[in-house]
Amino acid sequence: GESGYVASEGFPNLYPPNKECIWTITVPEGQTVSLSFRVFDLELHPSCRYDALEVFAGSGTSGQRLGRFCGTFRPAPLVAPGNQVTLRMTADEGTGGRGFLLWYSGRATSGTDTPSVPCPKQCRRTGTLQSNFCASDLVVTATVKSMVRGPGEGLTVTVSLIGAYKTGGLDLPSPPTDTPLKFYVPCRPCPLMKKGLNYLIMGQVDENRGPIIPSDSFVVQHRPSQDQILTNLSKRKCSSQPRQAAESQA
Repeated sequence: GESGYVASEGFPNLYPPNKECIWTITVPEGQTVSLSFRVFDLELHPSCRYDALEVFAGSGTSGQRLGRFCGTFRPAPLVAPGNQVTLRMTADEGTGGRGFLLWYSGRATSGTDTPSVPCPKQCRRTGTLQSNFCASDLVVTATVKSMVRGPGEGLTVTVSLIGAYKTGGLDLPSPPTDTPLKFYVPCRPCPLMKKGLNYLIMGQVDENRGPIIPSDSFVVQHRPSQDQILTNLSKRKCSSQPRQAAESQA
């Protein structure tokens, strides 16, 4: 197909041990495959020795390897040279993580293209404020102004910004006070938000749909005491991403 989601077995719960799973993605002729990771949580090892996701150009695992990934940091978006790409995920006998969720597309999709998303049965978030800060594209504090159903099965949440600590490449004024911003929430009602309340929102920026808040995003009610912590985090350098070490082994 031209676009869709691919998730590891069992997602969003833990993936099973002792497994090798292979997916081949094919988009129409004349297009290239673009991969954008939404969630990534595999057992970490400097060379991805235990659990790993490999991406190969073409059909099968004999083509050019585009990357080998593990850990909890989302790999950067990938674009394959042709209209096919193969994913191979391997897991050893040990305990792993939640696996991965990625969006593939063969062309730029419109803002109204919103396929169904594997949503968790219970809302939950993992990690600390600091770990989520580093893993997020966009970190803001804001007041929820409206919540409207759609497009698709999700929600469009309009907020009024209070502060911005990571912009995800968006052109936001500084300071961003009262600037309106729209988020797409694929899984209703995760995370739980209410109109009129202030929140600390850690989300992602999708190249096609703009700001999004995945179901496991770090979203909590905003307290003024968080502002200094966020300011300090914005000045620090996040530790090197495991994927960079993994790619050096590719």
